[in-house]
Amino acid sequence: MVASTRFRRLFTSGGGYALFMPALLKLYTEAQDHPGIKLAIEYGVNRFYALHHESFVFQTLDIFAHVTALPHIDVEPLGKSIYNLFFALRKGVLPLAPDAAGIHQANRVQEREALIMNTAEEKPQTFLNLLRRNQAVGENQYLALDLPEEYETSRLGMDDFVRLFLTVIAHDSSIIRAEQFLRLLRNLTPYLYHASSNARAILRDGIDALATLLMKTSVKLKISDSGEGHFSSSEKIPENQSLEKSRSASNITIMRLDYLALIISFVRAGGSLSLAAVLRTTELIRTMLKEVPLDVNHGISNFISSLIRASFMRENPPPLKEVVALLEELAPLIAQYNCNSVIDFSGTFQTISELVSSSLYSSQPRFSRAVVSCICAPALSSCETAASANFLMTLPSRHSIVALLAQCVFLRGANVIVEVAKRVPSYDYLAGVVFPLVLSLKTQKTHVQDGQLETWHRDSIRNAWICLLSFAMSTCRRTPHLLERSRSQGRRRSNDGKKSSLPSFLIALQIVKVIVVRAGTEISTHIPGLWLWMRAFLVEILADGDAGFAINYTEVSPLASPTSSPQSSLHLDPFQSSVSGNSLTAPHPHPFPHPRVIDYSLWSFLEVLCVHRNPLILQMRFFVTEKLVELEHGLQYRRNGLRGRHIPSTVFSKPRRHASGMLSSTSSGSSPLIASQSSSQYLYPDSSLISLEGGRQPGYNVLSSPDNIRGPKIVHLGPISVLARTPSPGRGKEPEGMTTTTRIKSVALARATYKRIRTVQKSMGYENLLPMPQNQESDGDDVFTTMWTQKEVLDAITKETDQLVEEFEKLARSLQDGGGHMEPSQMGPS
Repeated sequence: MVASTRFRRLFTSGGGYALFMPALLKLYTEAQDHPGIKLAIEYGVNRFYALHHESFVFQTLDIFAHVTALPHIDVEPLGKSIYNLFFALRKGVLPLAPDAAGIHQANRVQEREALIMNTAEEKPQTFLNLLRRNQAVGENQYLALDLPEEYETSRLGMDDFVRLFLTVIAHDSSIIRAEQFLRLLRNLTPYLYHASSNARAILRDGIDALATLLMKTSVKLKISDSGEGHFSSSEKIPENQSLEKSRSASNITIMRLDYLALIISFVRAGGSLSLAAVLRTTELIRTMLKEVPLDVNHGISNFISSLIRASFMRENPPPLKEVVALLEELAPLIAQYNCNSVIDFSGTFQTISELVSSSLYSSQPRFSRAVVSCICAPALSSCETAASANFLMTLPSRHSIVALLAQCVFLRGANVIVEVAKRVPSYDYLAGVVFPLVLSLKTQKTHVQDGQLETWHRDSIRNAWICLLSFAMSTCRRTPHLLERSRSQGRRRSNDGKKSSLPSFLIALQIVKVIVVRAGTEISTHIPGLWLWMRAFLVEILADGDAGFAINYTEVSPLASPTSSPQSSLHLDPFQSSVSGNSLTAPHPHPFPHPRVIDYSLWSFLEVLCVHRNPLILQMRFFVTEKLVELEHGLQYRRNGLRGRHIPSTVFSKPRRHASGMLSSTSSGSSPLIASQSSSQYLYPDSSLISLEGGRQPGYNVLSSPDNIRGPKIVHLGPISVLARTPSPGRGKEPEGMTTTTRIKSVALARATYKRIRTVQKSMGYENLLPMPQNQESDGDDVFTTMWTQKEVLDAITKETDQLVEEFEKLARSLQDGGGHMEPSQMGPS
């Protein structure tokens, strides 16, 4: 303290306070629980300010800004200590304050001399006015100098303290001192907001002005070349760096990120931004993304989510107008930068989801429309774009988007599921968005358990489930056609496996299964007639399925397999179209035969109906029994080992006599409309038994009664052979054709199909189950014992979907790497 009075130039302009103030700050921070040391340091700082005023404040803040910019410094306790140290200057030293160090008035004489010199040099007229002549007792006379109180005990206003920060930053934002002052102001903002009302107002106005200043400044440094992360410019400042380097170039990108953090600190402390400040901030974000998008994406992502949480989720929320204004400003950012993962909006979507779940704004239609149109719609558009580019499954914000969609179902005045159903039902979109949505969407039962019993909540749940069910069912019906494959092409190295109709068909069917399991109560309570509609839909798309692939496999003779290259034997395509002409003689290279896609879909859906109680089984029991009877007839034929052996007729099948007079078993399909060569081989083992001659044939030569009753010779007006059926309207379209001709090549999926067939048989009371292929024994987990719970069924569906997605990804990678090719000949009919 004595030195500060003697070496005036050193402490006013020579950086004298930089010599010891960092040490005092460290000691002051560590001695918060020691009142003697704390009060002694506050007294010393008070005397420094009394002598040098703004010069002391500026030099001290300058060195403190350097210290807090060091990478190994814990800024939070230092920031609080800096604020307390300068806040003590607001009230000065109390006369009765304890003096444990014994330093009070220790340098009073030196201070008075220094104050006299300062006053005489800076304000000589004031100095002369302070002089007065006194007459003492006797003849001696002397001069007395009375210093006013304000010269000895100056006070620091917190509003002036904030102005100093803003002045230094705005004076020259191109130097590193401005960058360091901005960062120190960011750390002090939570304390300065509560210092005084004047400081709060100046801080709010200064934040608005800094946005314009930082927006005009252009990026001059190449941040990407430094190889440093965000907020790492302090690493360039060594501990022993002198204050002369304060005029080195600043990093404008880091300053902008610090400015965004300053806004968050201000809002978290209780402040609110004006609408003009919000608009300028979003414009600043666009400027940052245009200049260095890869260096600021993480900081901007955290800023947006933190701003929404701090601004809207607090005790005194802002009016709805400000909320809607911010959501409208976010819409173009999400639409432009979410699809290419420049900004990870996961935190933003999660925060908005929490905001929607609160009862503050969710009941207001204006807020609902803003969330759906400004947040959900661009988010879904980005998912659709990512799905078309085959990277939706790796999109960082995908899970948070699904969670937001599930929560927005309960918004009043807006329908988010309509936005979901507007998108193209591609495989990636169905697997990445719709399937997890139906798994996470609340049901009426869970909503009642949460205590939300409003009528509009129940209506929202019901409408959402019905809309999703309609979307999935229509996707199964209008599955896009496969890409045109020219048989003249040799090989194609494209993602045909993922762009084909089959993945979309299978994932959409998985979605239907989840809705049947989870939304059974909603459908039965509100629209019970929907089960009949679903039965007609399932019979339409699954009628072609059967277990003929397993029966055919058991009858294939073990001939020597043709020689093939190792590359072709390692084909990773989970789907392989069966080729007619080779299916009768060439043995399978895998331990399991290849079921058709329609066969796999059939038994996968029937397993869910049989192992879990749901109203749909009542409507589908006849269909299930018909399929099992067909399978039982095929198994009986295989066990008897005789071709054309008569199988007793049942209510589900009718024996047929060909022109040769021999009876055949039931056709492979659920009706004669969809018989195929692959599924009729075990029914008609000898092709000579089927008449393919031209011209009309007598009816009794095509079909006859079980008792072979002779009657009038009625000329049959239908097709000339049992196999040449004309599909009824709605049958035989392109998607159905692909599901009946394309076979699944994955061994895991084929084995799962076997197990599902056995599970359906066991659940329906059959004892003679479908035998596993040779050298393949059942592991026991396909034996049906008890009904499955809803959780068990959903876990099984999720596991099955994951297996399908994995197989599709393998196919995509093999086609991209050139390890697998789809030959045009592979897409031939069965």
